[in-house]
Amino acid sequence: MAASIPVLATNGCSVMNRPTDSTMSAKALNVIFSGPMIFLMETPQLRVLVPRISGHEYNIDHAAAASGTFTLRGAAGAADVTQIRYDVPQGADAFHLSRSQLHLVMDTQKQPFFTFLLPLPNRIVALSAREADIVDAFGNRRIAVMPTSYAFVYDVSGTEKLALEPNPGWKAANSIVQGKFTNLLITGELPGQGLDPTGQHARAAFSEMTSFFPGLQLQFFGSGRQVQSGTVEGLPPELAHPHSSGIRNSNTAKLVPAVLNSSTAHPRLMPALMIENCTMGGIIVTKP
Repeated sequence: MAASIPVLATNGCSVMNRPTDSTMSAKALNVIFSGPMIFLMETPQLRVLVPRISGHEYNIDHAAAASGTFTLRGAAGAADVTQIRYDVPQGADAFHLSRSQLHLVMDTQKQPFFTFLLPLPNRIVALSAREADIVDAFGNRRIAVMPTSYAFVYDVSGTEKLALEPNPGWKAANSIVQGKFTNLLITGELPGQGLDPTGQHARAAFSEMTSFFPGLQLQFFGSGRQVQSGTVEGLPPELAHPHSSGIRNSNTAKLVPAVLNSSTAHPRLMPALMIENCTMGGIIVTKP
């Protein structure tokens, strides 16, 4: 009698299609946030507000999700906001605000698309970042560095109790990498590469995000080249740098026609920043 040989069929290389080894149990969780969001660091928890922005798609673990409030269970992190370790590029301080120093008061009437309630993470890492032409929270016009995606790193003891409530369909056991890491991706962005040649959508999206704090002077004018940023252990390749395939940097000078006459203002050098896609980042607001 011929022996029966089991055959495992796979479909592509997606993390979602990889077989799960039930003997593996994650020791760490990376929650990746990508897009314009507000991170409220309030001991003992973190609140993440994802604004409603026209044209954006909202996804949890690569799948579209309905608007709502979600609570992360089964993860552990820092006991206090002062214990969180940050790994962000120089110049990103412009997007890390002190609620008490700036006397920020939130508009509680505004309703975000997503709200996430999570423990405070052990570590916050900027996975990608871009130069940004801004007026900072103190009213100064400058070139800063805007993180466009973050990883929030947590300790976990297995995946059995690790879940979002209500459950949008994410299963931590299906995302285990290297036998000890699991990942959750949350995005709120334009679909595809999100091309935004004029920058109008990016500026409108940033204004909508900062409008949660009336009186905040922080303004966004344009973004430029990608800046080298950090990474964390256990990220699958498609999450390591979420926007790397959608960003094209151009450092080549171009000649353009110009007409000068007596009424033309004298030419002067200005910092030139180009928006080729709507790659936006969020702001971290710490209390106090």
